[in-house]
Amino acid sequence: MEFAIVAPVLFLVLFASLEVGFMMMADAALERTASQVTRHARIDLRGSCTNSLKSAIQDGLAGWAKPNSVQVSAQVLYASDPVNFPQTPNSCGGPKDMVQYRISFTQPMFIGMLGFMGIDPFTYQRTVIVQNEP
Repeated sequence: MEFAIVAPVLFLVLFASLEVGFMMMADAALERTASQVTRHARIDLRGSCTNSLKSAIQDGLAGWAKPNSVQVSAQVLYASDPVNFPQTPNSCGGPKDMVQYRISFTQPMFIGMLGFMGIDPFTYQRTVIVQNEP
């Protein structure tokens, strides 16, 4: 009798904690991938880079994000040499430019327990600002 009263609450807490754990793991994977990809972009990429970044991000988030749910944008915030490196949409900029990268993906809940509270689907997002190497 007591188990019938306690069991629903026990399973609710158990599944909700698993859901939050999965969300934290996906968020940590996005953080790690965003850090690695933007570090690579500030050293190596020039010109239009959104597709290159998107494929690298999809590789880093394999298993966490579906390929069609990953969104990447790059915006040059400060151009150190606007004559030789003109600003184009989704450009990684030129040497010494300040570039803002926005990386996000939307994922449905893993278990679905938090969907009762209207949190399904969940969007993970990172914004990283870096200065390109000379």
